[in-house]
Amino acid sequence: MGGGKLEAFKFSLYVAVPLALTAAVVLREDVLQAIIKSRSYVVYPPSDVTDEKIQDLLKKEQARKF
Repeated sequence: MGGGKLEAFKFSLYVAVPLALTAAVVLREDVLQAIIKSRSYVVYPPSDVTDEKIQDLLKKEQARKF
């Protein structure tokens, strides 16, 4: 129907449009940060576990085993 030229054009659009949109978003830091902030799908609750607590638990466990 359209031939090889039409298929080549459609393929180039198929490849070029996502690349152009990705470049437009990534190259502008303010746009990227706005998208990241507006799309926060995972919100982690505040944690009371600190590195010191982990190290203390690790020492206790190692002392218990030996």
